[in-house]
Amino acid sequence: MRASRTGKTESSRNRDTIGRVVRLSYVRTETTTGIVPGLARRVRWGTRAGRTVGSAGALRDRWSARSLASVWPATAAEWECPAVDAVCEGLVESGAARPHLPGAARCLGEQRAAIGTHLYEARADLAIALDLARSGTRRRLTVLDALTIGWAEVGVERLAAVPLVDERADMASLGYLRLRLRELYREASLTGRDVATDHLLVVVETEPVDGAHTGQRLVAETRLTTLHSALEYAFVGGESIVAVTPRRALALAARDEPRLTDSLARLRGELRLALEEGRLPSVRCWRQALPRRADELSLTLLGVID
Repeated sequence: MRASRTGKTESSRNRDTIGRVVRLSYVRTETTTGIVPGLARRVRWGTRAGRTVGSAGALRDRWSARSLASVWPATAAEWECPAVDAVCEGLVESGAARPHLPGAARCLGEQRAAIGTHLYEARADLAIALDLARSGTRRRLTVLDALTIGWAEVGVERLAAVPLVDERADMASLGYLRLRLRELYREASLTGRDVATDHLLVVVETEPVDGAHTGQRLVAETRLTTLHSALEYAFVGGESIVAVTPRRALALAARDEPRLTDSLARLRGELRLALEEGRLPSVRCWRQALPRRADELSLTLLGVID
């Protein structure tokens, strides 16, 4: 194996990479849609000769069902990605095609990191596929290490760039809300408590501002700041106040009576004052229930984001 200018072989560099990301394995990055640049062109295994599509499809179905029922922390839609098919094909292929399996696993690691999956979650998910395919120990370690390296390539870069605060308005971001919700569901899974019973979202929104020139952007930011300030005035405890869209903000609040009733009364008063003073053209406020299970959590379906 050829050594690099630093004297390390590729194998040594890979081991170093794995070691560096172990301490990051419990950090979640911002969820995103799509695939990072350059990732799609690595997924090329689907057209290779000799693949057994039926067997790969059966493996995929069993893998998905078992992972969603046990180790996968998010939705089925988030589990889906192009590299899943590539890994399944690599696991059922034989002969010359099989060496491409580590590359598929590395690509899977990149895609898992791109949507914010923990390293240990991605490894546990892939381990299920390896169990179903009855992979040997040596092959298993090679494939899991490849996934870890792929996860590190994307996960470490994204870790430093997670925007938990919207710097323009000094507000907690959508990324923070996702992180906080996942923490609540993880805690609930350990304690047996029901997130939907204990918490809810209080959402406020105003009219959108058409156009993108500087004056209109300032108007939109001012309105959002007004919504955010009203929530901060109303919820004075440990509630998370988040700006989720350019015209919508929310509070992740506890269903704690009479405290919640008092907070909602203060919120209505602040919003009424903002309307009377012309700081908001209109306002809508509602309480949004949370799903009971983490795999049912979708901010789009909840109407929190458009």
